Amino acid sequence: MGMMNECLETMKVEGMQATIDGDTLFLTCIVIAKSRKSGMVIRQSFSEYLELKDDLVMKAVLFYFDTDKDFHVSL
Repeated sequence: MGMMNECLETMKVEGMQATIDGDTLFLTCIVIAKSRKSGMVIRQSFSEYLELKDDLVMKAVLFYFDTDKDFHVSL
């Protein structure tokens, strides 16, 4: 997270939706982030699969599709 804070000026989440089934939680959202260096703003779809036990996250797997292979260069 520290590296993200160094690279990103702002980051917010929109449209978060959650589905839970027993000890499995699935989240989707749009993350909007602005680079400190370039000022570039991106909107990125994210999904996350979480396994819970006793109300704690035991496993978290993040999914996203990077449509711009050169995005990391502009950060």
